Amino acid sequence: MQDNDYSRAAGAGAAHGADASRGGAASGDGVQRGRSRRRAVPAKKTASAGMIRLRRILILCVLEVFVLAGLFAYRSLLKQYSRIQRPDFEVKNVENQELSSEDIQRMKGYWNIAAFGVDSRDSSVGRGNNSDVIIIVSINRENGEIRLASVFRDSYLSLSNGSCNKINQAYAIGGPEQAVRALNQNLDLNITDYVTFNWKAVATAVDILGGVDIEISNAEFKYINSYITETVKGTGIGSVLKQLGYKTIFWYGGFGAWQDVEQFVKAQNFDEFRDASSFDGYKGGNAWGA
Repeated sequence: MQDNDYSRAAGAGAAHGADASRGGAASGDGVQRGRSRRRAVPAKKTASAGMIRLRRILILCVLEVFVLAGLFAYRSLLKQYSRIQRPDFEVKNVENQELSSEDIQRMKGYWNIAAFGVDSRDSSVGRGNNSDVIIIVSINRENGEIRLASVFRDSYLSLSNGSCNKINQAYAIGGPEQAVRALNQNLDLNITDYVTFNWKAVATAVDILGGVDIEISNAEFKYINSYITETVKGTGIGSVLKQLGYKTIFWYGGFGAWQDVEQFVKAQNFDEFRDASSFDGYKGGNAWGA
């Protein structure tokens, strides 16, 4: 009986040992798996950190591109802004102090601007140039409506210096300051802003618009041709035509050798020159060009 009990106890011990062994093995496997899992976590973190770093680099690159583009645009605008000519102009010298309270109330809500077109040949916009175009631009601040009123350049008015003459001479004598002051005094206005453009600005604006088609009369054609040399020299229109793909030819009714006309014409960026000898039916003799 004791032997049986001892045998069973031994068997139980063996079984317990076996269970313990399996348990140990199981525990060992668990440790191994646990260690394996702990090794995988840093790998994922490393991959995530790499992606985060890559995203940061891409974001920084994109930001750098935007910053550089902004700086380039600012530089371009600053360059264009610096090209604007600013003749002497003091607001206090043009303000109309003689307006009645009714006049001031009537102009309330409007922004009036004087626009001058000057006949400068050297791209200047200051005094010394007649303002052959005088337009008053009136902007309704409430609804944005714009109205334009043209002042004839030959209108005989006070020049705000104690004398009277054609109003376009006010600009030539005292620049935009005197011209605006004259408009304020003659028309009971209180303009304190102005803009001036010259021939070159008009040519550039027409080019930006892609050209403007207009019909001209024979009389207008005559005067346009009379000033063609000045126009080319002042605006560089010959160069513009060449940029658009046109071939420019200057036709002259006389001979190119007379006062070096041919040399002068080619210096104005015309491609070719034609004189009297190029005309059909010409048989020689004297010829005078126009």
